Amino acid sequence: MNLFSRTMSINKLLLLTYAVFWIPTLFICWSTYQSVQAHIQQMQHSSSQNPAAGVVSATLNSDSPLLLRTIRKWRVRDSDYQPQLPMVESILDLQFAFFLTIAIVFLLGALVLWLLQRYLSKPIEKINDSIADLAAGKLVQPIETGGLQDIVAVGEQLENLRLHMNQTEKLQVHFLRHISHEIKTPLTSIKEGTHLLKDEVVGQVSDEQREIIDILSNSSKELQQSIENLLDYNSAITIGKIRQREVVNLTELVVEVLEKHALTIRSKGLKIESSLPNQRAFIDREQIRTVFDNLMSNAVKYSPNNGTIWLLTEKREDSALFTIKDQGPGIKKEQHGAVFDPFFIGDQPSRGPLKGTGLGLSIARQYVEAHQGSLKLVDTPKGALFEVWLPA
Repeated sequence: MNLFSRTMSINKLLLLTYAVFWIPTLFICWSTYQSVQAHIQQMQHSSSQNPAAGVVSATLNSDSPLLLRTIRKWRVRDSDYQPQLPMVESILDLQFAFFLTIAIVFLLGALVLWLLQRYLSKPIEKINDSIADLAAGKLVQPIETGGLQDIVAVGEQLENLRLHMNQTEKLQVHFLRHISHEIKTPLTSIKEGTHLLKDEVVGQVSDEQREIIDILSNSSKELQQSIENLLDYNSAITIGKIRQREVVNLTELVVEVLEKHALTIRSKGLKIESSLPNQRAFIDREQIRTVFDNLMSNAVKYSPNNGTIWLLTEKREDSALFTIKDQGPGIKKEQHGAVFDPFFIGDQPSRGPLKGTGLGLSIARQYVEAHQGSLKLVDTPKGALFEVWLPA
């Protein structure tokens, strides 16, 4: 084990320094104690051989140092105290003072260690937590570290970074809102024109023309879904909080989402295995409906024909749990950390007609975390398994 590793934490470094200081100190103290003890025993032996030498008074005169007089009083109070030769008494007093000094130094060392831990370790822990929050996109809480001046300066730099990231995110939100609006207007005209052609309002179309119309229709649907995902993502990152809470029956919410995907489920021959006892939660209905809808959309999209999707709602202590599992290709282990990142699209092929934007799971996580809950991807041998934890 490398005691002086470069990756050593502040707490370990302080403890190691304390140990390096005290181990030789205690060894020296013990050696000194053994030497003094042997000297005292030798003098006591000499005193027993020469009783005429006499003993010293139990108390010291006023000319003696205050510390030694105080120590003598403490020793005299002991019921086993027996006066000794003057030299022996002086050595015993010094021995007592020596160990008292060691105890005081030990306590002072522990106090210094605690102060160093407070002014070094705690602020660094705050810096680590602040960096983790920045990495997770949590930009609301101001960064204040405290501690030594250098650490405070690092905290101020992180606060400036947080403000800059906050401003950049606002610009990104404005851009998404603007571009979504600009695209949505002409898209409506394209969809209406496609429907008119498909319904042969402007004249009969051939099979080749109908094939092109179907391509236009599917492409417009894909573009519309992308725009809706952008708007949902824009809403998730701008609001960052729950708009309106109410008591919602999660089972009814799951059934609503199932009905929305009923046609696709039927066309792919999917089987739904469910255990949906009535489970209520105090939530924003629309946000959690979006969460369930995004998870269900992925499960349906990646499931093979005639596959099975499992749904479960249950109560776990003070939380409501919704679980969804499919038989699709699943998510690679190395991609688990990125699956909730915005615009992330895995390399597993979807079996649906539309290509995703990589925003569904990111939006779902934003909404669930706004409820002080969690959205987890759980390891499973086959397919994908997601758990949604919400305060009940």
